[in-house]
Amino acid sequence: MHIKKSKTRPYSLMEKIDSVINLLSKALDTQDLKDLSSIEEEIQNLSKSLKQDIELNQLELDKETFKKKINSLNEIILKLTNNNQVNSKIFSEFQKFVQDRKFK
Repeated sequence: MHIKKSKTRPYSLMEKIDSVINLLSKALDTQDLKDLSSIEEEIQNLSKSLKQDIELNQLELDKETFKKKINSLNEIILKLTNNNQVNSKIFSEFQKFVQDRKFK
């Protein structure tokens, strides 16, 4: 899976939030480091833009919709965190296995 960078930035705050949700969902589905790096870069750019919008008080949106979007972000972040913890545990176990074999 190869991530294409968007040529046009999302305009509204909700479109930006949707883009972050989509990018995080893609991050869940890929193991390719280039794709993950590209996703990370896109999220960082969107985060800067979201921060600017918030600082400029451009939060003219439906609170219920915004709450749903934030909950979606939270769920995806939790899944990514859990995946990371599982991968870290597997890596630690493999590293221990290699070290144990190395000294025998």
